[in-house]
Amino acid sequence: MKTILSIILTALSTFSLLAQYPSHVKKLKFKALEVKSTNNANTSNDALSRAVIKGNLNEGNTLSSLRFASYSSVACFPSTRNDRFDGNHVFYHFKLPAYSVANIKLFSDKDVSLYGYQVGTNNYIVAPDLNRCVTCEASYDGEITTGKKAQERMRFNSIKNEYNIVIAVAGAKKLKEGDFKLVVRLETNRPEDETIQDTKEASVTAIPTIKGEIKTLKGNLEVGKQIPLDWAQNSNVACFPGTRFESYRGNHVFYTLELPRYSKLKVTLLPKDRNANINIYGFSGHDGSTLPPDIHRCVSCEADYYSDDTGAKSINFMAINNPYKVLIAVAGGRDVLAGEYELKVELTDR
Repeated sequence: MKTILSIILTALSTFSLLAQYPSHVKKLKFKALEVKSTNNANTSNDALSRAVIKGNLNEGNTLSSLRFASYSSVACFPSTRNDRFDGNHVFYHFKLPAYSVANIKLFSDKDVSLYGYQVGTNNYIVAPDLNRCVTCEASYDGEITTGKKAQERMRFNSIKNEYNIVIAVAGAKKLKEGDFKLVVRLETNRPEDETIQDTKEASVTAIPTIKGEIKTLKGNLEVGKQIPLDWAQNSNVACFPGTRFESYRGNHVFYTLELPRYSKLKVTLLPKDRNANINIYGFSGHDGSTLPPDIHRCVSCEADYYSDDTGAKSINFMAINNPYKVLIAVAGGRDVLAGEYELKVELTDR
């Protein structure tokens, strides 16, 4: 028993040591900046900070492979641009708090590129061993500059959860030496929407579909729940802009369905009261389980908040070579927590 316990303790100790970044991935240190007031009534600045670091490519090494960057589960930069990243790589990491945006700028008079990826807080994998991530960004087409103009830049954001961010400065065309300056500006804003504390379980209904048939369902917003909305204007989702949040601040009711290959899908919303502020949105590329606001990317997202004379609103999707899961949401505008509606689903050949 003592031997087994010793093995377990040793394994746990080893795991604890591995649960951190290796020494060549340097931690960025942030300095708090003066908080600026905002005129946006829907947000309040909680924190503003910046990290500035000067480095040289000779502090890093070339990677054994760049294949990770073109994996579909990473999608950082295409293999046709590997020549922008085949020199030395210098790595940095930091925590991205919830409700935050990190703007990253790279300054250099050498031919350097920039990339970075966003992962969970328990993930310490470093490229080239990266197999998947929440999102990966790269910047490599900027002109070589001097002075105050950034050569490369990229941006990461978070909504409900915090994340680990890894940044890499890479030499292009086998460059292994060259000074650079990296500036990371971190801003945390907590939108008014994020204070929503609706603890009800989300209503999710699976819709069986058959090509050529029209499926009609009846529903009521009273079974839905309110959710934060900032995810919808994330550039990786781009469902509806912040200027249209008023159309979606009520209850949300969710539906899921399959979109087969070579298919077209049309979903039409018909509120019982044609003047009711009830709207629709949806996206393809759903993972089958995650619901808004925990959505960080999709294949495509569509929204409709403008009704015709009958009060109808509709969204459309298409699949060509790949099938997709689709998530549909019927949502009320501000303070609209109940209201009957009909949902018509039409699946046809492309």
